[in-house]
Amino acid sequence: MHEDSIKRAKTYDEIEPLVKLCRLGKLFEVQEWISAGKPVNPPENLDRRVRKRFPLYLAIESGFHSLVKMLLDGGTVIDEPGYSPLEHALHKRRLDLIQLLVEHGADIHSVSMRAVFQSWDPMIVEFFIDNGANVEAGNPLAYALCSKIRPALGLFKRYKDRYPSFQEQANIALRHHCCEGSLKWVSLMLWAGADPYAKGPDSPDRKSDPEADASALELAAIYDHFDIFKLRQVRLDPNKPGACDLLRSACYSEKPELLKKLLGSGFNPQSMEDRGSSLIQCLLSRLSWSHRSFYSWGPRTQEENIDNWESRDKIKMIHLLARHGAKWKPNDRREINDARRSLLKMKPDYTVEFIWIMSGYQACTRETIEELMRPKPIRTLVLRFENRVKELMETFTSFEPET
Repeated sequence: MHEDSIKRAKTYDEIEPLVKLCRLGKLFEVQEWISAGKPVNPPENLDRRVRKRFPLYLAIESGFHSLVKMLLDGGTVIDEPGYSPLEHALHKRRLDLIQLLVEHGADIHSVSMRAVFQSWDPMIVEFFIDNGANVEAGNPLAYALCSKIRPALGLFKRYKDRYPSFQEQANIALRHHCCEGSLKWVSLMLWAGADPYAKGPDSPDRKSDPEADASALELAAIYDHFDIFKLRQVRLDPNKPGACDLLRSACYSEKPELLKKLLGSGFNPQSMEDRGSSLIQCLLSRLSWSHRSFYSWGPRTQEENIDNWESRDKIKMIHLLARHGAKWKPNDRREINDARRSLLKMKPDYTVEFIWIMSGYQACTRETIEELMRPKPIRTLVLRFENRVKELMETFTSFEPET
């Protein structure tokens, strides 16, 4: 509508009688007002704080369809600064008013699709989608699914073949709920067809970062939501791309149960390029770490003679990996030094047990253990187990573990 053809009041006092009629719902009196050629729009540059006294605002707020239509037919402007009738109708969840406004020229793109999904009304969302609203920019579907807006599940299944990004938006939501540990919504997303092995961001507002992206199952492992792996919809498949990354994520879990489950399901550390060496190295380096001390703001934690359930679980995971064929093949002396520094913080039993695991499964060479034990501090640490260590050293082969 051209500005020249808009019927505007020169002052608010001029339009105030119409405002009162709209507030009272006097449809026929409003019709007479419009027929008389009187203005239906407030003055320009009116303080936006008084928009609740706009005739159209009052009509939409009351939900009076005929009154809204009469005002629109009578020339009411639908794009006043500071007020969006379309957003107002959406907030009221009135599809009929939304349709009416769009028929009279309201821009369907002027409303955020996230706000549309927040209506929880699938018919409203479908109207916006079918009229060309952008449902891919900004991941509005992912936002709705992350926000647990259940009607979005049906909309995903209905429109996923039309919009290429819908699958990834569902995957984002699955990753989000795996981080949160929401079993119900993880189940729903898997039922809807989200891919638990697809890597990507875990929030609709984050961009993909190939170096940091993880799959939903990896995130469930990292955040210790082991119950997710018990869901019947979760199919553990060692042949899926990223299976090795899932093994790695399991090694960051507090408990060994997930690693045990993966290894029992056919996930094989020997299929990794380094034959699982990085997994053992990761656990060794983190042997002295404690979630409680890591996130504590209190005094410095114990730095020697450490023995706690978290450390015991890490040594169990090393045992599990070695039993399933993982080999510790440090890339350089630095990795051996890292392992030694970690073991020096522990009770001597950990060093002896580690050597026992490595020897029992021939998971590394004798030369590697000799380099680990070469400095005096670590030999002093296990001095009272000297004979036992010597016995274990004799069981090592002096050549590289079989590849």
